[in-house]
Amino acid sequence: MKRRKSIVFKVVALTMFITVMLLTFVSIYEINSFADRAALYLENKLLTEKLRVQKKVEELIRLADKVSSSVIENFSKGMAAGEYENVKRIEISPEGAEGKDDGGFNITRKFMFHDVLYNMRIYVNPRIMEEIVKDREGKIRLIVVDYNGKVVLPDELAGKTISTKEIEIKGLVLGRLIEILKKYDINLAVVNGERFYVMDFKSPLFSGYKVYVVIDYEETLSKVKRFLFGALTLDGAVVFSIGLLLFFYIRGLTMPVERIIDELMKRKMEGSYEPIDVEVKSEEIQDMLNIVNELIVSAKKSLEEAAKREEELRKLHDFVSRSRNNLMKLNEIINDLMMVKSKKSVLEIASTEAARIFEEIDTICYEFEGELDSDKGGKCGDGIPLIITVPTSEAEYRFYLYGNIPEVEEHIRMLDIYFSITAAIAENKDLWEQIEDSYFYLTQKLSEVSEVYDDETGKHIKRVGEYCAVVASGLGMDKNYVEKIRMFSQLHDIGKLKVPMEILTKPEKLTEEEFEIMKRHTIYGAEFLGEQPWLRMARNIALYHHENWDGSGYPFGLKGEEIPLEARIVKIADVYDALRSPRRYKPALDHKTVVKIILEGDGRTMPQHFDPDILEVFKNLHLKFNEIFEINRD
Repeated sequence: MKRRKSIVFKVVALTMFITVMLLTFVSIYEINSFADRAALYLENKLLTEKLRVQKKVEELIRLADKVSSSVIENFSKGMAAGEYENVKRIEISPEGAEGKDDGGFNITRKFMFHDVLYNMRIYVNPRIMEEIVKDREGKIRLIVVDYNGKVVLPDELAGKTISTKEIEIKGLVLGRLIEILKKYDINLAVVNGERFYVMDFKSPLFSGYKVYVVIDYEETLSKVKRFLFGALTLDGAVVFSIGLLLFFYIRGLTMPVERIIDELMKRKMEGSYEPIDVEVKSEEIQDMLNIVNELIVSAKKSLEEAAKREEELRKLHDFVSRSRNNLMKLNEIINDLMMVKSKKSVLEIASTEAARIFEEIDTICYEFEGELDSDKGGKCGDGIPLIITVPTSEAEYRFYLYGNIPEVEEHIRMLDIYFSITAAIAENKDLWEQIEDSYFYLTQKLSEVSEVYDDETGKHIKRVGEYCAVVASGLGMDKNYVEKIRMFSQLHDIGKLKVPMEILTKPEKLTEEEFEIMKRHTIYGAEFLGEQPWLRMARNIALYHHENWDGSGYPFGLKGEEIPLEARIVKIADVYDALRSPRRYKPALDHKTVVKIILEGDGRTMPQHFDPDILEVFKNLHLKFNEIFEINRD
């Protein structure tokens, strides 16, 4: 009797151990594989939705800039604002005056006319905002909130109060899904009892508003739950099978059962999943043994399939990440190609950089006006190439790709688009050069106008340009960047053309109100230069060159690398020359005193106002600043 109880105890204990082991192996592979797949889905969903919203917002910004320019022109001529497509109405009032606000979304622009600062409110057609805040299926994709926490868009939630809190991450959500939630700072928002999962979205268009992008996290969580249900169903089947096995164990308490148990323990110790081969005489025990072997084989297959699915998912994720990164790198190259001077140089740089980005490619060659040129030190003609043909209005280009052809074919659509853009840039290079020359000519003339308007500064703007070129070179920037900042930095104070002359030429210290007007020259400069891509550097300089590294500057109080590099460079150049130059309200300082003030501070100017890297360059090259000042004295 004791022997029989001992066998029963061993059978039950061993059966429970096998159950736990099988459930653990299957659950780990199943649950984590499904959670990683859901995370990849969520990340792609986030990026896609953000790009969609960004594109719509950029279209609206272009509309607002076009309308505001036309309205200002009409206003200056004494004409009515006029009517514009996709604009509901336009209101103009002096700054400080109360304007009527019906709660709808409006875009505000400021402009100066006859020394009076006006506010222009452009009320956008609700249909346009509807396309931004909702997708094609009518689902809410964007929520806009004013400074009081009241919803402005979409219309059906307008006027409601929004509250947000962090999502409580439960054990159900595993692996990379947690990383995605933290990386994009996804929070739970509640409006009028309705729940949304949101992340912040920033854009100059929504200045003064809080903006959230709405995502389908609920849909993703639902998919994870379905996947987990499948995994748990499989676990349930294992539990049922183990229970059936237990039933046969208890019914057949004989010596073969102990041998089967011993074999199971042996396989456990060895980590083996081979079927058990034990000679038995009982038909019931043989059935039990068959079930055990089927379970062992099934568990082995499940583990192999889980590992295979995990590996496939990892490869897919790696490929998607690689493709996204490569696409971003190609986009950066295309932007750089805009500044290249000759057609042949465009093709050489494009081919070299593409071969560098894609590890599968050994060499990229191209045909240029009947000549076959090689790139990356390789030879064209060895092996069978993959050819991309790009026809244009003036010529036909062929790009020959040598390397691991099957791997390259995965990226062929990306490279086809890339080389088409490259060929278009090459064909239009003469036109680009004319446009670039025109902008540099315009910059030179504008800087001359600025100097005439503010004659007290003399050659200040020219010296600032030379200082900036020295700093940019010291930072290791390329020749093209150095020349651009040398020219565009001369427009840093172009906005002073809209500041009243009596404030600019006032010999005494400015009042607080006058200084506020003076600070607006940064905004005026940015408005004056506009959104033209060729003048982006000049616009950044005009708008941000009074921002400080520690966030204490104006007009926006930006901090650190939020400030564009070109504005950080102009900052130190402008401060140095202002301290060296005499003004109506102060005497000139010598070079040694100015260097000490910039490096140690004097209360008005402090070292923490400057980018530490730029401050280090100034420390090493300040003698060149002095040389430039002495050569270009007023």
